[in-house]
Amino acid sequence: MKNTQLNSWMWRWHTIAGLITLPVFTILAFTGLLILLQSDYEALKHAEIRQVEPQQEQVSLEQQLAAATRAFGKIPGSYTIKSDPNLATEFVTGHHGDKSYILVNQYTGEVTGSYKRGDAFFDIMRSLHGELMLGKFGSYVIELVNSWCFVLVVTGLFVWWPKKKFKLSGFFTIRFNKGKRLLYRDLHSVLGAWTALVLIIMLASGMFLTVVFGVLYKDIQKQTGSAYPSIWRSGKSLSSTPTGDPLTLDAMVSIAQQLELPGKITISIPKKATSVFTVKNRTSFADQQVVHIDQYSGEILKRVTWDEVGAMAATRSLFMRLHMGSFYGLPYWYLLVVSMVIFTLMSVAGLVAYLMRKPKGRWGLTRVPDSFRVNKFIVAMIAVFAVLLPLFGMSLVMIIGGTYMHKIITNKRQSKHAAASSLDANTAA
Repeated sequence: MKNTQLNSWMWRWHTIAGLITLPVFTILAFTGLLILLQSDYEALKHAEIRQVEPQQEQVSLEQQLAAATRAFGKIPGSYTIKSDPNLATEFVTGHHGDKSYILVNQYTGEVTGSYKRGDAFFDIMRSLHGELMLGKFGSYVIELVNSWCFVLVVTGLFVWWPKKKFKLSGFFTIRFNKGKRLLYRDLHSVLGAWTALVLIIMLASGMFLTVVFGVLYKDIQKQTGSAYPSIWRSGKSLSSTPTGDPLTLDAMVSIAQQLELPGKITISIPKKATSVFTVKNRTSFADQQVVHIDQYSGEILKRVTWDEVGAMAATRSLFMRLHMGSFYGLPYWYLLVVSMVIFTLMSVAGLVAYLMRKPKGRWGLTRVPDSFRVNKFIVAMIAVFAVLLPLFGMSLVMIIGGTYMHKIITNKRQSKHAAASSLDANTAA
């Protein structure tokens, strides 16, 4: 059987964590769902310029690059090798959320259209998801909520676990005929139990994007030499030796294909006479490589494998993929989409269940006997989390300090009231 007093203590902190997190977490879950759907939305929105009619002959990639350069007004940053004959050739310029795309019909050499990554609606969703549209202050709020969500999950699982004996049916049973309060409570607890592991993964991966933990992690990564090799992202420190005419994009694609790299292959296009071609592949981490190639001779200047990436940088990249839904293809993406829907429903149900249970004019926190003492192991785990997650640690100190001060003030008031009552009784006598 579960320790009844510990269960009450866990429930109390689950309520506190819920009050801190659920309003904001509902926003994060809903906006996260929409962000996951952005690529599909853009594919549908730009389908007219992305789709082409296959023909027998294609114009050279060099001609397509020239057409894209004229449309961009500058040399594109990269080209991605593709195999689908129904999709136009895509050239990209810019980085991250500032990317622009030019589509060229590979059969006619004509530009079919262009678009910029991003959309006013999705820009708002990303701002809400990353900073609640409140700038850096919002980023701190997001990190604080993310930290307390760990408490929410752990305490929630403990409270949800049966008091006497675990029954598998309890993992799936939502009571629809026992009143609204139990219905919302079951929706919150059962849906939460189903998705607890995914939620922990999302919370842990989200910490790498935060302004305190994330920045501290990157600083330690840099100081300990556990980052990416300096030429992993760019070959700017390398140079080609101008001898004759540079390789065409067609020739470079042929060289890239001879490397037999798995996954999606992208070629960064040289902007200067001394710049280099850079070939990258997007696949499982162990098979990722970056190859820098002289744009005149086709000679490999530097080949960097995943084994050369620092452990901390590799860990961060893994969690970033997990958070953004780009980990091992569509199955994981679908899992995240479904989980985000469940997170949203679970959060709303939890808030409704709390409001239905909460006494009027009170917070509705579960009472814990003053004599109860928390297990030392639990205290040690809390201390570890408080150190690893600085904002959680600071907020915990504030909550405990505020509670302690409230008790002192309450005791003083009670003492004064008792003394006054005693004086009144003596006077009456």
